[in-house]
Amino acid sequence: PMRTFVANRENYLAVQMILKGRGDHIPLTCPTCPPDREPLEPTYRCIDCFYTGLICQDCCVEDHRANPLHRIQVRVIVVLFVQLGHLDGSTCPSPVPGPSKMIVIHTNGIHRVRMNYCGC
Repeated sequence: PMRTFVANRENYLAVQMILKGRGDHIPLTCPTCPPDREPLEPTYRCIDCFYTGLICQDCCVEDHRANPLHRIQVRVIVVLFVQLGHLDGSTCPSPVPGPSKMIVIHTNGIHRVRMNYCGC
């Protein structure tokens, strides 16, 4: 069992990134907004519906008028910059942007963080 896991860990991680972390498949605008309305940012998804993609709040409310007991998740958008090169934890006065899509796997989940290098 452990050998099978180790041999396929990249595949397992890729599937988890897509299903849980959404990977790079996060649309910039809601894919279900009607054409007569300005598309909004998709930050909601229903884990009980067949379609589990992210949609905007307005579309989510509209879609769930007949399903008020469905479980809705909200994607909180937090941009975290990890500062490298300052051991005391201070912010660099002239940071150099690092990778914008660094994936960190932690015991509490999969996280996308941005990194800044020291430009001093």
